[in-house]
Amino acid sequence: QVLHAGDVAYERGGASRLSPSELLAQLAAVAPVAAVRGNADDKGAPGHGLPGTRAWSCGGRRFVLHHGDLISWKSDAAVLAALEPAGGWRDTDVVVSGHSHAPRFVRHPRGVHFLNPGSAGPKRFSTPRQLAIVRWGADSDSGELEV
Repeated sequence: QVLHAGDVAYERGGASRLSPSELLAQLAAVAPVAAVRGNADDKGAPGHGLPGTRAWSCGGRRFVLHHGDLISWKSDAAVLAALEPAGGWRDTDVVVSGHSHAPRFVRHPRGVHFLNPGSAGPKRFSTPRQLAIVRWGADSDSGELEV
């Protein structure tokens, strides 16, 4: 599954050559896509219709996808408090975000994994273009990140 954590419409210096729906359709030709809005989508493609967050379960894990600009993204505790699912967090849960465009894969002391895959689109700040492929081990504690 392809997860897109927002800024679908971003292109340095202006609006993207593709609308969010066009780009997401191209990704959907590769694999099912889950996407959320980002601050660049709000500026570059008003009326895009992308949700602010998405949550679902897959393979025994719960995923929460958000961009990261509407919550204090520098504070994992603030993100956990703002996005906490009904019944609380489990140690197999994964929070996926974007916004900073800096890759990150860590496990919070509460057991929740935080993933920021970086940015596969136009180069941002000092980070290279990249994406993340995550492979989970048979146990709930191990995950491998390939960037």
